[in-house]
Amino acid sequence: MDSNKSKEFGILIQDLADVYMAFCLNRIMHQEVKDRIYGDHAFIWNPILRSLEKGYLLGLARIFDKQFDRPDEPKNVISIYYFLDYKFTKHEETISKIKKVRNKFLAHSDKETLKDLEKFIKDLKFESDRSDIESLFNAIIEVLDEIKINFGFNKNIKNYFEQLKEDIIIKFDKFLGGFKNN
Repeated sequence: MDSNKSKEFGILIQDLADVYMAFCLNRIMHQEVKDRIYGDHAFIWNPILRSLEKGYLLGLARIFDKQFDRPDEPKNVISIYYFLDYKFTKHEETISKIKKVRNKFLAHSDKETLKDLEKFIKDLKFESDRSDIESLFNAIIEVLDEIKINFGFNKNIKNYFEQLKEDIIIKFDKFLGGFKNN
């Protein structure tokens, strides 16, 4: 087994974990939007929510970057496709939407998109509860857990991501407790 591939696989797992944590935290924070704490701190809360959403969308788009097709270019993009030629057929539409957001808004400032950003986002038709994105995360985690042994990775990836989610819920609840006691 190539030790570089093993290390790079670990990099992909950590990158995905960071992106997943931003997604989970964004989702948890959105559930608190109706709370008094949100109302009292919306000026701070809203930029945090937007930053988390931009971060996880950009990160997911990066996870699905393709390798360079030109033979003279090095294959130096660590993405899901670097490790396997796996098609996420059930999730192609969601992946396409995420890449569109990245290309038109997050990574580049497409002037036509920015003139009516609200319409652009609405037209993409992401699920309002982001269940389509959660389903994509679950598929990625499932695939990575299945192929991990090929890269000398012994950690249970599914459990690792479940634990991350639980930790975020617990730690965010503690964080909110500080506000609720005031």
